[in-house]
This record gives sequence, structure tokens and C-alpha cells, in this order.
Amino acid sequence: MREILLAHGRVRVVQTERADGDVGQGWEELAALGWQQRPVWVRQVHGSAVVEAACVSSQTEADAIVRRSGSELVAGVRTADCVPVALVAENGDAAVVHAGWPGITKGVVAAAGRALGVHARWAVIGAHARACCYEFLGEPERAAVRAAIGDGYFRGAMLDLTAAVRDQLAALGVEQIVDLGGCTIHEPWWFSWRAEGTAARQALLVGPAR
Repeated sequence: MREILLAHGRVRVVQTERADGDVGQGWEELAALGWQQRPVWVRQVHGSAVVEAACVSSQTEADAIVRRSGSELVAGVRTADCVPVALVAENGDAAVVHAGWPGITKGVVAAAGRALGVHARWAVIGAHARACCYEFLGEPERAAVRAAIGDGYFRGAMLDLTAAVRDQLAALGVEQIVDLGGCTIHEPWWFSWRAEGTAARQALLVGPAR
């Protein structure tokens, strides 16, 4: 588990690891992280929809969740190679984002920033498939990326999701970006669909400080 406190200690951001268990398998593993409530999850669909944590149901389809300051709710996204991102404002409002390459091209990071409604001062980037390993060869997919965000994120056969997310965060005016590190494809601490075809997932979560 990797964690950081932001917004003057009011918002806790947690990145789970393989050792913390598959976050899709129940509450027991996450309860050990110290929060009293089960996290709010959405059905992630590689889009750009954003939803308020207080409005989430079991059928909600979205790729970003906004959690308001003062709430006891914990919001999370599950990832295996996509980029998990948390946005945190000075007042304690926060958003958590699932940003795969389709979501990045559809503007999910910017959509979460707009839905937050206040300036996101900090961002946290969690473990994901990095440019060292993320081979991206399908020409229709490469063409879709070029059309949406340009050629600048290709590194030969690889796609640099990190750089794309960082640029989108900069466009939002985020002042401090904290990258927790980790390549899900080649490092053993993470679940990776690309590397092992697993259905297991780690999570990036935002919630109140303990």
C-alpha cells in the first residue's frame, strides 16, 4: 500500500498493491486500510462520464467519481494497466479517475477537473503501464490517439500514457503532481492484464484522513 495525505491532511489517497489483495473480491482486504465505510465504485466503461460519489448506484457507468469535502465516503477506481488519477482541491473536494487510453483521448481527466468545480491544486498518479512496456501497435488505435491528442506520446512502438496524463493535468492548472511510481507490466507488485491476463485489480482510493 502506498498513501499520501493532501489538502492539509484532510484527504487521504491510497494506492493498493498486489499484496493488499484483489479489490474486486470483497471488503475484507480494504477494511484493513483503516476506513470504516466500503468504497463507492462505478462500472468503468473507458469513457469520460463523471459522477458524484453520493449519487452512485450499483449500475452507474462512469470513469471518474467526485467526493466532496466533509463526506465520510471513500471513492475508488480499479485498474490493472490503465492510469489511476486523483485530483484534490484546497478545500478537500477530490476526484478519482480511471484513465485508459480511450478515456485519455475522450478527455476524462479534464472532465473530472470540470466536475470538481473548484481548482485542483494537487494530483496523484498511481501505478499503470508505463512507456517502457506499453506496446501499442494496432493502427486503428494509433490513428485514434493521433486524431485526439497528437503524435507526441508515441515512443516508437510504445505509448506514453504518463506523459499524456501529465500534460492534461498541466492544462487544468494543477500545481503539484505526485507520481507514486510503478509499472504494472514489468514490476511484480502489481496486477497486470497485459502481462498476465488477470481479472484481478489494484485500486486508487480517495477518502477522509483516518
